[in-house]
Amino acid sequence: MRTVKITQITGENVFITLFEGLKEKDLYTKYLHLKYQVFVQELGFQMEYDELKGIAFSEAFDKKGKFAIALNKKGEPLGILRAVLSKDGFPKKTLIEHHLEDRDLLPFLDQTATLNVLAVKKEYRSKRYINENTDNLVSIASALSFIIFENLEKCGVKLVFLNATIGATVYVYYKLGFKVIDAPYEYQPNLPPVVNMAIFLPNLRQSSKQQKTDKRKLNLQEKACIEYLELMQKKIFGNHSIWKLFQEDKKQRK
Repeated sequence: MRTVKITQITGENVFITLFEGLKEKDLYTKYLHLKYQVFVQELGFQMEYDELKGIAFSEAFDKKGKFAIALNKKGEPLGILRAVLSKDGFPKKTLIEHHLEDRDLLPFLDQTATLNVLAVKKEYRSKRYINENTDNLVSIASALSFIIFENLEKCGVKLVFLNATIGATVYVYYKLGFKVIDAPYEYQPNLPPVVNMAIFLPNLRQSSKQQKTDKRKLNLQEKACIEYLELMQKKIFGNHSIWKLFQEDKKQRK
């Protein structure tokens, strides 16, 4: 278990803690509570839950999942995120398996992970903090992501996939260097469209000032992986801003 402190300008401290599987029962219960509050109560996602206890049910993928949770000084959960290594399972695999069969990604199937269940309490989504380890400006969502990414890199992961509803989540990961690899599609009725995103993890941007990975330092397989992700995004959006297209999509659905 590892914890990183982030501090808002007002002095409010938030503690980002990484834990694995079901070893930390208290933290895991808080994870299930916030998952229920955000996904079921606020967003209306369809999933199994216990309304009396106010928690989402456990998933099979949780057993070997890697979790990040943001807590305030009272120990109340403010944000959550889960990652799963491909060797331990592949949540929502059917949504992206058409990419996994491509020759440019096949060499990395054993070095792949998925991100799921990013949730931050509504009143904390726009707040910004200073990461005391790096001095970088972060949101709770990006701080949760960074502590997960650091652990994934130690596990040898190079390719990370996620599914995100159009909006703030896409914005968070797009800024970090993720590519949108599929056009928006409906995942659940009456909810915003979803896009699939992916990143070659060494290309992750820890801050806006960080330079992209020098492709001259990569081998041919790694270059091909990055170029594949870039090509998928270009096929969808061409030279247009992805945000303009998202706004058009939103207008059409009103």
